[in-house]
Amino acid sequence: MNITIEQLKRQLNIESDWVEDDAYLQQLLEVSIQASENYLGADALTGYTNTTTPISIEQAVLMIASHFYVTRTPVSFAKGQSVPFTYEFLLNPYKDFVVE
Repeated sequence: MNITIEQLKRQLNIESDWVEDDAYLQQLLEVSIQASENYLGADALTGYTNTTTPISIEQAVLMIASHFYVTRTPVSFAKGQSVPFTYEFLLNPYKDFVVE
């Protein structure tokens, strides 16, 4: 998966020439990619390349990275609810479901 800091900055409406958080944004991208791969399952992304990864998976990664950037604490000060048709909606079609 080849998602750039520039793409994440566009998602967050951050000016491209503002570079103070670039290292942190890169870390968030890496964490979000790893979390998405863990969610999908070990073999779910097998066969995709940097140019063939479905856009919905890339969008899910950008969404979760943006969430981590905006919400920097594990505690919610409001009643937290899942937004329908977002992260899981984008990733579930690619999930490697295991039947035991």
